[in-house]
Amino acid sequence: METRAQLGAVPRTIVILAVLTLLTALAAGAVVVGSSTAPKLPEPVGAAANGLIAYVSDGDIWTVEPDGTQPRQITSGPETVYQPTWSRDGTRLAFWSGLVGSPGNLVVVDADGENAMTVAETIRPVPGAWPFAGVNDDWFPQHLVWSADSTEIMYDACTLDDEDHVACGVRLFIAATDGSASRPVGDPDLHAQGPALSPDGSRVAYGGGGEMPSEALYLMDWDGSNIERLETGIPGGQNSWPFSGQSWSDDGRWIATHDGEGAIWRVGLDETGELQ
Repeated sequence: METRAQLGAVPRTIVILAVLTLLTALAAGAVVVGSSTAPKLPEPVGAAANGLIAYVSDGDIWTVEPDGTQPRQITSGPETVYQPTWSRDGTRLAFWSGLVGSPGNLVVVDADGENAMTVAETIRPVPGAWPFAGVNDDWFPQHLVWSADSTEIMYDACTLDDEDHVACGVRLFIAATDGSASRPVGDPDLHAQGPALSPDGSRVAYGGGGEMPSEALYLMDWDGSNIERLETGIPGGQNSWPFSGQSWSDDGRWIATHDGEGAIWRVGLDETGELQ
C-alpha cells in the first residue's frame, strides 16, 4: 500500500521572511569574519595616547593634562632645556640640557621628574637662540627618537674630524637610556640627520648624502644596517636643509618630508611614488 501526503502551498510572505532572515545571518557572519581578519593597530601609548603634554616654559620643562589642569614642573636650574620627547611607553622624557655656550647633554627623566640621568653628551655649544639657531649661531642637535622598546634613543649630532675639530657633517647616534653607552650608527661617510622611526619600530627614515645639506631621503634598520637610498626625484643638496625632518604615516606606507624650499612631499614606499 502506498501512502502519499500532499503539502499545501507555502505563503509568499513566509518565503520572503525566510530569505531575509538568511541574508541577515550571512551578513552578520561576514562582519564577524571581516573584523577578525582586519589588521589591528596596537593600543596607543606615550605621545600617541591622550596623556600628559610636555612643553618648555621659562627655561624649564613642564607637563600638563590635555585639558590644561595639573601643571607640574619637571626640571629646574640655570641650564637651557629643549626638545622634550616622550618615550613610546609614556613613562619617561628625553631632552637636551646645557648652559649657553657650553656642550649640552642628553638627559632622560621619569614622567614625574625623578631619576634624571645624562645618557649622552654633545660636542657643540648650546646656542643662545631658541627655538632655532641663527645663521651664524652654533648648530645643535634637533631630533630625538626613542626605540620601540624605549631602551635606546637615536639623535643627530655634529662629528669630529681626524684632528678633533668639529666637522661640518652630521651623524646619527644611539644612546642607551640606562646611561651605559652611546655609539654612532649608519655609514660613517654619509651625512645623516632628521631620523624618524616607522610605526612598527623596524626602520628609520632620515635625510642624508655627502655633506650638508642632505641630498636624498634614506632608510635603514634601527641598528644602522640595510641602508637604502630612495630615488624620489625631489630636489636636494642645492636647497636649504632639504630632508632635515621626516614623519611616517600611521600605516607605514609613506613618509612625509620637505625639500627645504617650503614644499612638503609624500613619498610612497610602494608603487605610488612621490606627491607634492
